Amino acid sequence: MSRAQTRHPLDPLTAAEISVAVATVRAAGATPEVRDSMRFIEVGLVEPPKNVVALADAYFFPPFQPQARLVVYNKKSNATSIWIVELSEVHAVTRGGHHRGKVISSTIVPNVQPPMDAVEYAECEAVVKEFPAFREAMKKRGIEDMDLVMVDPWCVGYYGEADAPNRRLAKPLIFCRTESDCPMENGYARPVEGIHVLVDMQNMAVLEFEDRRVVPLPPPDPLRNYTAGETRGGVDRSDVKPIHIIQPEGPSFHVDGHFVQWQKWNFRIGFTPREGLVIYSVAYVDGSRGRRPVAHRLSFVEMVVPYGDPNDPHYRKNAFDAGEDGLGKNAHSLKKGCDCLGYIKYFDAHFTNFTGGVETIENCVCLHEEDHGILWKHQDWRIGLAEVRRSRRLTVSFICTVANYEYGFFWHFNQASDKLPSSEH
Repeated sequence: MSRAQTRHPLDPLTAAEISVAVATVRAAGATPEVRDSMRFIEVGLVEPPKNVVALADAYFFPPFQPQARLVVYNKKSNATSIWIVELSEVHAVTRGGHHRGKVISSTIVPNVQPPMDAVEYAECEAVVKEFPAFREAMKKRGIEDMDLVMVDPWCVGYYGEADAPNRRLAKPLIFCRTESDCPMENGYARPVEGIHVLVDMQNMAVLEFEDRRVVPLPPPDPLRNYTAGETRGGVDRSDVKPIHIIQPEGPSFHVDGHFVQWQKWNFRIGFTPREGLVIYSVAYVDGSRGRRPVAHRLSFVEMVVPYGDPNDPHYRKNAFDAGEDGLGKNAHSLKKGCDCLGYIKYFDAHFTNFTGGVETIENCVCLHEEDHGILWKHQDWRIGLAEVRRSRRLTVSFICTVANYEYGFFWHFNQASDKLPSSEH
């Protein structure tokens, strides 16, 4: 029996299972008002104990009941809760006609705020743009077309009791594009500074506004835009000839479900809304010693950007891009432009949106082989003969965009026996 035919305890939740988990939590809402106020921040797999994983890795599949962990925000009460839902059995159909699982636990977590969602980002931008004092401040800077204005809500951080997480607050940063007909214009290159805004994200209302000082806008610069260089006076690279990576006999890796084998390495691929790519159960098959565990779990759990500028508003810009935005939720679909070469195996990612619907990022994770220079070479000076071996590595990667930052995460598996899996981003 292949691993694809038997569910491994670390297999990611399917889109159907995420839908069942959401329906289960909704059905547990005490009243229609509570159910309508639920916003779904994250739904992910409850990772089983290591001993269960070890048995499954050895093909001794123990009785296993998959569970989902849901982070839920109640927009009306401003409460955050964590739910555990068992998915092994499908119970009665809910009011909305969806199958549901079984609630194992539900816990209110006090004094916290979960990550903001893209829906809230859009709502916050609309509220700020409609605020009369904000529009007047934009006019003072020569900006009257609100379609050019970009409003990005940032978490307030914690500098005193006024920032306490009993309220869902944001202090937006403002930017402005120059052309409405240039969709790839980089508006982040033109910050609008000197404006203080505090927004209540629960009720979508401007709580504080102050136009502190007028700072000149950076001049338009087409070289800052995300368009082809030759169309904006940049470096002409038309003299670069194409490189084609072909593998006529196919790849050297083997994929069975989420299980990957390559050059004595084997591991499992997972994905979470917060971290993005997760690599589980990394092992090396070493001849007489058999399967040697190397790592139980590999991922980037957080990405923090301390700006280190003492001036307002930059001193408070300390973005935790995984915890506050979600690296996985912002991952690219490589159907929109692939950044890998050669024979590629893709993996999709499923997650919930703010209102509980299931969304899929197709071709989210890329698996491919790369030529990696020389593995070893030797020339015998007496007889003049030489031997050389090319090095190859297996790369598992995904790329995400958080506001104006692109993050690429790459895990490399090598043929050199002294090298453990390495990462770069």
